[in-house]
Amino acid sequence: MKATIDSSGHITVYLNGSQIESATDTTYASGSPGVGFFLQGATGLNANFGFSNYTATDGSSSFTLSASPTTQTVSPGSAASYTTTVAPSGSFTGTVNLSASGLPTGATATFNPTSITTSGSSTLTVTTASTSPTGSYTLTITGTSGSLTQQATPALVLSSSSACDVNRDGSVNVLDAQLAANNYVRCSTTAFQNFYSQVVTGVLSSCPVSTGLHTVTLNWTASTTSGVTYNIYRATTSGGYNYAAPLNSSPITGTSFSDCTVSLGQLYYYVIRSVDGSGNQSANSPEITLSIPSY
Repeated sequence: MKATIDSSGHITVYLNGSQIESATDTTYASGSPGVGFFLQGATGLNANFGFSNYTATDGSSSFTLSASPTTQTVSPGSAASYTTTVAPSGSFTGTVNLSASGLPTGATATFNPTSITTSGSSTLTVTTASTSPTGSYTLTITGTSGSLTQQATPALVLSSSSACDVNRDGSVNVLDAQLAANNYVRCSTTAFQNFYSQVVTGVLSSCPVSTGLHTVTLNWTASTTSGVTYNIYRATTSGGYNYAAPLNSSPITGTSFSDCTVSLGQLYYYVIRSVDGSGNQSANSPEITLSIPSY
């Protein structure tokens, strides 16, 4: 930082070579205005003395408060941690006492340490209960020092790990049942009965659902040969089809089929064969590979 003055008393102030301020003062007609000191008549290494750095302040005193990360996602019954940081502003040297609000029902909050003097960090641990409702919460971390108050607002998301949480919104409710039901719109009455049995079992117990949350629908172009039907084959390895046991229990006369028995997280391979009136089957269609989500 430096300043210059010309014969008219015009003062120009520079920071790292860029002008940041100017003024006119004719009290002194020459010299280099600024902050520093020197030894009168010094020579050699002692010829120049001054401040290597200094801090200017307008006299205000405060602090800033921040929290990281801005969002944490955990399951009910688990704990989430945030780093709360206090940074001084101006001449602030006070002690900041920390508190937290906006917690989920059943959750508790602890700070280590509980206060910070001048600057530093504290770890906020939010411990939730297994009964804490799922959802998104805005936490309010408050730092107080005398009449000064600052806040930080990180987010806490409580998300259910249940397989029945089909739409992954953190709770198992009627929306999940509706979404799962939509996956069965092309299935048979028997498939619907199986599906509702799984939903009722899942909602009322520990949700042991392994199938029924997803449906694979295959569509194909009709054969140019009239009067044919179709068989669908599924395998868990490429080419590993049991041609004696098609997925369809009866011949398919249309050009679509819905597989309602897929398992979560499984990789499947499908082929389609046309069948003439004598029971002769065509070669396989191109193989279709599908990966079922694990939720």
